[in-house]
Amino acid sequence: MNTAANFSLRTLDDSDLPALLELYRACEDFLALGPCPRASLEMVRGDLAISRENGGTFQGIFDPDGRLIGVADWIAGGFEGEPATAFIELLMIAAPNRSAGLGRAVVAEIERRIRQAGAQRIELGVQVNNLPAQRFWLRRGYRSAGPPRKFADGTTAIRMRKVIHEPA
Repeated sequence: MNTAANFSLRTLDDSDLPALLELYRACEDFLALGPCPRASLEMVRGDLAISRENGGTFQGIFDPDGRLIGVADWIAGGFEGEPATAFIELLMIAAPNRSAGLGRAVVAEIERRIRQAGAQRIELGVQVNNLPAQRFWLRRGYRSAGPPRKFADGTTAIRMRKVIHEPA
């Protein structure tokens, strides 16, 4: 387990399903912005499977007492066939732990790990109806990387990008 600030990150797997389901239920305000507003075991298993299929790093965010308070999923490089591009697939923190700097610290740690893996830029998608998330990512230095795009699940998202290391 790697610790940074007042949290730790740990890779999650199927043995963590009960705790993950509880966390997803605590984040239904976030889920309500998408096509499936209610957490389910199928949703959690689906997110884990998508992460594995895409070469992602699906990690739990734990408080100092070892409680699961969030999840983050990212691809450290090779996103869409581009070795220098990483992708943050998911950052979800339970409501009682938001707006206190935790998200900022987690993103800084993810960026550090991605930079260490050799990527030069990070991309992510933010739903157009999630204005707080858009502001959060803008404050972290991410900028729009194109027009909103509609997906098969009915969501519309904005691609955002941050250069973390200029090529030599």
